[in-house]
Amino acid sequence: MAKSPRTKKSKKSPRGKAKASKKKFNPNGRIAVDSALKRLALRGGIYRVSKLAYPVLDQQIKDKVRELVNKAIQFTRADGIITINQQHVQSAAPFCDNLPIPLVHVKINRVEAKKIDGKSAKATASKSKRRAKTSTTTGSHMKKAQKNDGTLLTRASIEKFSRYYAEQQRKSTTNKSPYRFNRNAFITIQIIIENYIVVLVQLSKMLAQQQNQMTLKQEYIEMIRIIRGEVINYPFN
Repeated sequence: MAKSPRTKKSKKSPRGKAKASKKKFNPNGRIAVDSALKRLALRGGIYRVSKLAYPVLDQQIKDKVRELVNKAIQFTRADGIITINQQHVQSAAPFCDNLPIPLVHVKINRVEAKKIDGKSAKATASKSKRRAKTSTTTGSHMKKAQKNDGTLLTRASIEKFSRYYAEQQRKSTTNKSPYRFNRNAFITIQIIIENYIVVLVQLSKMLAQQQNQMTLKQEYIEMIRIIRGEVINYPFN
């Protein structure tokens, strides 16, 4: 009997083993999410934040991370190693502008919380039961954010930008070996940057209160940076 011709078996791709597409790192992207910046503003004592203030705070975080990493690399070169430790970051912070800054907790009064809301609890309770809960959450959210001493920014974004700035610093020099980071170095960078943003928000709040405003705006942040001497290319300098 004649043998039937053999048919080639179709190779099926195994399920669940598809290669995940890696996203390219964008240095022009955001380092902090709006929700994290809002929590930092709550920690600083401000509930309302303008939409134009988020990109300004994000750019400030990038500038401070770049400055802190560049200063820490100088201390690693002095030690003759390529690994950036926690001690290098701590020793580099005083040489940066307005770093480090201790975290200051602001006390929130009930009267101030009512001014932020603009409505009393009795007026909202008469309209609907759901709004009665949200009227009292302004002061409670602010107190929870101030009692929480944990980090708010995402550590992954801090690591990506720190490694990117270290690589840019290596390319500008004759050093061929890439710089390495210790795990505690990223945590130290994150804590120092968050403390800086909180104090910047607190000073901007004082400037907003002089204008009888309760909203953190872009103009107040830039004015505080000019007063503290962080803006070098200001036209009046």
